[in-house]
Amino acid sequence: MFSEQITSAVEKATGLRVRTHQFRHAAAVLILKREPGNYEFVRGTLGHKSLKTTTKFYIGLESFTATERFGEMVDTHLDGEE
Repeated sequence: MFSEQITSAVEKATGLRVRTHQFRHAAAVLILKREPGNYEFVRGTLGHKSLKTTTKFYIGLESFTATERFGEMVDTHLDGEE
């Protein structure tokens, strides 16, 4: 199976056993970090039929990014750069 070949190749190269499903999760994290709230992009990338499936699993991932962006807004306001 192709997924086992990928897992074996990564393990051989890095010593880490990473399953292909973990790459799917990583893709979702990267997308939502760059584009918080863009679940449609995640849905399309992962091939989910339903947006509901995507949001059920990934709704909280962009919380950290949202907090970072809010911090940047506060810093900008405090610096008087609005």
